[in-house]
Amino acid sequence: MVLVLDTSTVPPDERRDALLKVMRSAGVSAEITHQAADRGVEATMSVWSLGGGVDILSRASTGIRLTQGPGRAGVTAERVSLSVMTPGQWRFIQRGSDVSGAAGLGMVLTDHTSTYQFARTDTGLTRAINMDRETLGLPMEMVRVAIERLESSPLYGLVRQHIVHLVRDLDQVEGSSASAMLGTATAELARALIWSVAGSSSVARGALEDSLQRRISLYVMQELGDPGLSPGQIAKVHNISVRRLYSLWAAEELSLAEWIMSERLEQARRELARPGGESRTIAAIAHGCGFVDAAHFARRFRTAYGVSPRDWRQLRRSIE
Repeated sequence: MVLVLDTSTVPPDERRDALLKVMRSAGVSAEITHQAADRGVEATMSVWSLGGGVDILSRASTGIRLTQGPGRAGVTAERVSLSVMTPGQWRFIQRGSDVSGAAGLGMVLTDHTSTYQFARTDTGLTRAINMDRETLGLPMEMVRVAIERLESSPLYGLVRQHIVHLVRDLDQVEGSSASAMLGTATAELARALIWSVAGSSSVARGALEDSLQRRISLYVMQELGDPGLSPGQIAKVHNISVRRLYSLWAAEELSLAEWIMSERLEQARRELARPGGESRTIAAIAHGCGFVDAAHFARRFRTAYGVSPRDWRQLRRSIE
């Protein structure tokens, strides 16, 4: 994660320009104005870069307005955003979409080559995934159709939850080999979301089918800490049979159970090596990665990596 702005470290009379600068550097070409003249500008903004051409942005700020008029439309880069906003006094308008803040989290799709308006008058948090059209792999015409129909997608809740989880948990995987995989999977989820509402019915079904294993993989990665994670639970969440679930992994090097075990062990290995993580016991780390029994975890860890969890932690500490 790169913390690109924290206005508490910036003199009050320089905060507007500082926020404008970092928003521009993040690829926001719209005109930016502020909605909180009575209390001044307050904002924090962080950016993560995943593999696969996907960037993640988290911005908490006082009121803000973004306006992209006809003068900018069509000349900006072909970029797409999926943004999740906390409830509050906000409104997003683009093409036939007019979405306002509500009791729950709201998600909007933005085509940065077209005119749009976003305004928030209260303090709130925005989490967004950003990618260019090549990464998305869909024509912009399909994106524009999906903007108006986004909430009707059967994947709306899944993708919204995925974005929230990304921002919450990304520090745990950023910079690892899993980061690039996560970026690719995130792009595929966005593609499936758009296809599900903007493609023909046959294309939509194909998109859902093509992304099924990726969606299951993402779900498993998010639920690794649940000791009760089972094939039955995974199949039920994705509306498929257990037999169908196993068939998806038939051509893979590892079976489903072996893959889940390897991911749990790899997550534990990262946690044991994390700087400043000495306050967590090995048993606590094992439990957090889905192992009920610490002794069983220690045996599996030694088999996989040739050292005990304790020796691995000490080795990593000695070379820091």
